[in-house]
Amino acid sequence: MSFSVGDKAVHPAHGVGEITQIEERLIGSDKIDFYILKLLNGKSGTIRVALNAVDRVGLRQVMSRSAAKTVLAELKKDEMAVTSQPWNRRYREYTEMLKSGSPIKVAKVLRDLSKVRADKGELQLRRKEAHGASPQAPHHRASPSPPRPRRNNRARPRSHPQLKKGTVPFF
Repeated sequence: MSFSVGDKAVHPAHGVGEITQIEERLIGSDKIDFYILKLLNGKSGTIRVALNAVDRVGLRQVMSRSAAKTVLAELKKDEMAVTSQPWNRRYREYTEMLKSGSPIKVAKVLRDLSKVRADKGELQLRRKEAHGASPQAPHHRASPSPPRPRRNNRARPRSHPQLKKGTVPFF
């Protein structure tokens, strides 16, 4: 994807910015061209993005109204994009979706995580109700459990038959 000076672009980590110039820099013995992106979303600063790294970084054009409507429609769907069972596999899939920079994939992650959070909150409320506590009142036990005895896991020195009482063994 190529941009011109004056174009608006979206950096996945920093938000919307304007391409103010294209700069050539000497890095080592290589000449590399960079887009200079001035941030517009209330943040001050500029970001340099190498022209050959635009796709890898995820720099993209600002979306159109129709694309924004598609993203909003994706957020309203009642399905899960990732159904992998172990949490670490889901985490990996969500991370890949976020790194892609695709607004649709990012919307799917947001939708899934919002749904999971709402479901977990509902489950916690049901657990409290099952134990007889109202959501407004804190849950208290009728009788506290007795304190558990502490275990001392340190190795104790064994008595040696040739040592007298009160002497310290030298090993």
